[in-house]
Amino acid sequence: MNIKKLLCLLVIVIISIIPAASEENIFYDLSSKEISELSFYYQNNSTFPLNEFYTQSSEYSSEYPFYSYNLALKCHRIIMKMDMYGMASDHGTKIVIDDTFDEIESKNNEIDEQLADLNENNLSFSGMEWLSLAENEIEESRHYFSISQEHYDNGNFNDTLETLIKSNFAIYKAENLLNVAKYKNNESSKINHIQRIEGGEEIASKWIQVADEQIKILSEAGNRKDILASSENILETAKQHYSAERYYLATMNAAEAKALADFGIDYKKVVGHKEAIRSAEKQMENTNASLSSLFGNPEIDAPIIVLHFESAKIRLKESRIKNSTSSIPLADISIRNALIAKEQANAIVELKNTIEAIDTSSQSEPELIPLGLSPLIGAIAILIMFRGKKW
Repeated sequence: MNIKKLLCLLVIVIISIIPAASEENIFYDLSSKEISELSFYYQNNSTFPLNEFYTQSSEYSSEYPFYSYNLALKCHRIIMKMDMYGMASDHGTKIVIDDTFDEIESKNNEIDEQLADLNENNLSFSGMEWLSLAENEIEESRHYFSISQEHYDNGNFNDTLETLIKSNFAIYKAENLLNVAKYKNNESSKINHIQRIEGGEEIASKWIQVADEQIKILSEAGNRKDILASSENILETAKQHYSAERYYLATMNAAEAKALADFGIDYKKVVGHKEAIRSAEKQMENTNASLSSLFGNPEIDAPIIVLHFESAKIRLKESRIKNSTSSIPLADISIRNALIAKEQANAIVELKNTIEAIDTSSQSEPELIPLGLSPLIGAIAILIMFRGKKW
């Protein structure tokens, strides 16, 4: 009898553990870590700034972990800001600014080196995704760092402090993303730097062109001026990423711009909130079916897509419980995010397939020449050149 009870207990324990383990992925880990660190400030302190974000982040952690993580980051930023202003009050604004300048510059250089080392080597596809996000955050950090130096030179110490906080916050996010990139850079499906550049350039260029064409159609149709402006701005960001050879981000932004343009072209004004919710539910079903195979692929994390999809699900959920006036715009946002996730999923699959299809057999040929022979070959080439020259 005791053995039977023990066996039953064991079965119950196993059943309870399996679902929890299945939920533990990189998004859940990021969310849990952030919430855990924030609990020191927010636990039993309902008056702490952005407490509602912390509460929502905790509630969403299991079902919408990446959305939860991004909410928690807002809380982290306000804490960072409070700490910086506290130090400025205690020690003097200029002293804190001077110390922070040195600290940020050192951190940026350190992370840049780590990013470069990782980027030069072979990467898994998911490792490349997180690396791209980390590179973008360091670019953001350097952008605000440069602005803060301008403010400092002009004697605007308050503005200097504000932009230094933004720069430091971008570093914090970059460090998180870099750690994930290292962790996700496993032994499977390695792709080299040349593949990432050649494949990325090809697909990013294609999606930018497609988005540009759809935006022109939307502009001529005259629908949803707000959507037109958003899609144009996002496409411009895609082009900036493309110019900087950040092809993964260029592709994701171009796909987002195209999705928004498609949404504006096909937009039909709904009569009531029930119709709006039904439209959002239909789009959610469509997107969910399209993403099921993508999310089942262990080689793709698709963090940008995950965030859009989770946002779409949350807005749809909110539209069902809000009053009729609020339901329509919430459903509208849900449809847009779902469409973006679906279009980005198409783009990311195409990007991965194109990168992996690039022939790498000839890429190692220059390495076949022994290093010690390079000067000899150069000397022979110079000798031939001079012997063939007529005086």
